[in-house]
Amino acid sequence: MNKRGFTLIELLIALSALSIVMLVLFTSLSSSIKTIEAVDDSISIIQEARTFIDILTREIESAIYTPNSENSFFKFTERDYFGMPVSEIHFVSIATFSRGVYVIAYKTEIEQEVFKIYKKIYPPTTNSEEAKWEEVISNVYGFSFTTYNSKGELVKNWDSTISQSIPNEIKIELYIKTNKDKEPFKISEIAKTRINKTLGSF
Repeated sequence: MNKRGFTLIELLIALSALSIVMLVLFTSLSSSIKTIEAVDDSISIIQEARTFIDILTREIESAIYTPNSENSFFKFTERDYFGMPVSEIHFVSIATFSRGVYVIAYKTEIEQEVFKIYKKIYPPTTNSEEAKWEEVISNVYGFSFTTYNSKGELVKNWDSTISQSIPNEIKIELYIKTNKDKEPFKISEIAKTRINKTLGSF
């Protein structure tokens, strides 16, 4: 029986074919890893936004207000930045890690075209300037509050010193964008103030 080995050309062809197969497998694996990483990043961004909204909702739902008290208030304002809402809110609440009543404030800052939301907490009788702003979430594309006034009109600004009350319900909207999104989308929640009564002066 005549046995012969592989020729040099056959070996080169085989090696070339193997190289192509390995390249295809490597490219496919790299693509899969990038896809998994992109999905993980998207999930992380959404979870962070969801956690932020949940905490803010609980804080607003525990807001308290005493009319005619300079240490009790509920205010939020909105301004427009190239079509996206930029909001700020200040209110008194009992929903904090520390026992007692505290002022909770959030504001939006734009730094190099990146939206960042900052938060500070301080006792109502303390000078607000002494409290330090801390960044709580970044890479957002909009932040807004809406509610209805006594006339049933949808409003994006509220001042308890004028209305002498706090809203019954507030819609919170946070605009975010993941790596796979071309345009920002919003995550929203309805906060219902549950302690809508006076607790006396501070």
